[in-house]
Amino acid sequence: SDDTGIIANVSGWKTYRSEKYGFEIKYPADFEEYKSLREFGALESRAYREVFVNIIPPSVNFREYLDALTRVRARGQRDGRIVIFKKGAKAVSGREGFEEELYDSSINSFVIRTFADFTPHAVVSITVREGGKLEGKTGVSSGLRRLSDGITSTLRRVP
Repeated sequence: SDDTGIIANVSGWKTYRSEKYGFEIKYPADFEEYKSLREFGALESRAYREVFVNIIPPSVNFREYLDALTRVRARGQRDGRIVIFKKGAKAVSGREGFEEELYDSSINSFVIRTFADFTPHAVVSITVREGGKLEGKTGVSSGLRRLSDGITSTLRRVP
């Protein structure tokens, strides 16, 4: 099944907490945590799912950030690298947010990316993606959707 290992119950998940940026979020217990300054390309042939939580320091406000993101995505669509299936406003933890579903050929992945306005501390970006063995798929899977919804539902502001 497309949903192997993905469940709606997050009670057994691990918690990542950032005192510096004032948030915490849960992620599946079988996912490994590592820190990186960049996203890795995904050109593997095996099927996989990954989660990235990125912190965008508040050098610009949330609306300015979304405007810049829209310009970048439009360029990706024009050059044929990105296909956007859905995008729009989404409240996250009672805060203003934005979500997009897309396919990015440069990383051979279906992606759900959610942005939450945690200013003045940061904008939190949650990326859930799957890649490899994508033959015949035309959009994000229900398993990836449930994983993204589960993770974003746990995002909380902490003092």
